[in-house]
Amino acid sequence: MAEVLITLGIIGVVAALTLPSLINKYQNHVYLSSLKKNYSTLQNAHLRVSDENGEPKDWVLYHYTMGNQDNIKNVQIAESYARYMVGRYCGHTGSKGVPDCINLNPSTDFKVLNGQNAKENVWYGIYGVYHYTYQYNLSSGATLALLFASNPSGGIYYPLIHKKIRILYILDVNGNNKPNQIGRDIYYFMLNNDQNSIVPYYDGESDCKKDGFGYSCAYDVIGNGWNFPKDYPY
Repeated sequence: MAEVLITLGIIGVVAALTLPSLINKYQNHVYLSSLKKNYSTLQNAHLRVSDENGEPKDWVLYHYTMGNQDNIKNVQIAESYARYMVGRYCGHTGSKGVPDCINLNPSTDFKVLNGQNAKENVWYGIYGVYHYTYQYNLSSGATLALLFASNPSGGIYYPLIHKKIRILYILDVNGNNKPNQIGRDIYYFMLNNDQNSIVPYYDGESDCKKDGFGYSCAYDVIGNGWNFPKDYPY
């Protein structure tokens, strides 16, 4: 009997040590599968939006002019995407969002890859991840948000302008479900001034690592054969 208890104890210790790792590996596999599926969906929609509106590098989007905050061009592009992606289009959300589309409350639920609260770490402002975005609740269970470099009432996001990004695409592969963490289930893509295609966000230096924010994880994952890099923390 004692030997059986000892054996069970050893099995319990081994399970306690290995189970979290196995769970993380499984979750990562689920996130990557959803990322691949939804990125393909976004790319296909983008091609049809381009057919409808012309080459993206020629799109005339909103330009901030004091006293004349007309965002018709932004809305035109955002609604065009909505026509080619299955799900609910929530429109322009301002700073509060649409609770039954992308749940923004509480904002502290959103984190960057190193575990810190995302609200203090978003490089385009001191606001939440989805501040002044155009939001979509996709039928796949994912959510998508478009952040234009220039927004009505939101002015110009100068870090986007400096990085030559016209539109930032924020894809949460499992929607409002946790962990709601950039680089884990939230991935960033971009449309630059001189590009016609959507590409993973990258500014020349990877931050998809233990002490990073995770903005470039889509770039690293796709470039690594749809696998997380070796120094990925999960």
